[in-house]
Amino acid sequence: MVKACNEAHSLETGVAELQQAFATTPWTYEIIIVNDGSRDRTGEIADTLASEARHVRVIHHPVNRGIGEVYRTGFAAMRGAFMTWVDGDGQFPPDVFPRFAQLLKDEGADLVLGYVQERRESRSVPGALLSLAERSLYRVMFGPLPKFQGALMFRTRMYQSLGLTPAGRGWGMVMELIVRATRGGYRVLEVPIVLRARMSGSSKVTNLPTIVANLKQAFEVWRRLQSRPPTHASRS
Repeated sequence: MVKACNEAHSLETGVAELQQAFATTPWTYEIIIVNDGSRDRTGEIADTLASEARHVRVIHHPVNRGIGEVYRTGFAAMRGAFMTWVDGDGQFPPDVFPRFAQLLKDEGADLVLGYVQERRESRSVPGALLSLAERSLYRVMFGPLPKFQGALMFRTRMYQSLGLTPAGRGWGMVMELIVRATRGGYRVLEVPIVLRARMSGSSKVTNLPTIVANLKQAFEVWRRLQSRPPTHASRS
């Protein structure tokens, strides 16, 4: 899934890179572009890409619904054995995803999480402090968690077994997925990756309103974990 909100300057290049990354692999893949109420030409470009390639599909949100709804829309539409997403700004090198798929297959993993060893993009001091405060609070609420910074891939059957019931505009669904997978005994791998500079635009997540929304969802995830603890993975 490609998350796209006002990514007209980078979407075409990003999708082309993903196609090239998978072209030399044995993997069968589908790229689902979720256009989250973009106000620029993102929707038009996405429709053109879908008309030109049989493995590209587009879903449009008529208005901006937030990243939480993008996850729900994309996850419900995915049909393969493995699931993942990528931002439309092109920060994650496309070869990360075939590599994740190979790890899921070869290592028998259920979830592969990418983490950035060295950031190549500078962040503002307020943005960095907000991000640090957010991560610190998550650690207090959920205990030690695997290293993770945006790029991941997981087995569809694991996602379905977790029984997630997400709500809200933030990324609570992802937080709950990682916590339940980790505590439920699923095989989780942490893999170092490189973060590239954005092709265009600026961060849509390192700002106070988004972090407040994420924290609200984190408390909701914490509440659900108390009422329904993670179940252990079935190894049949």
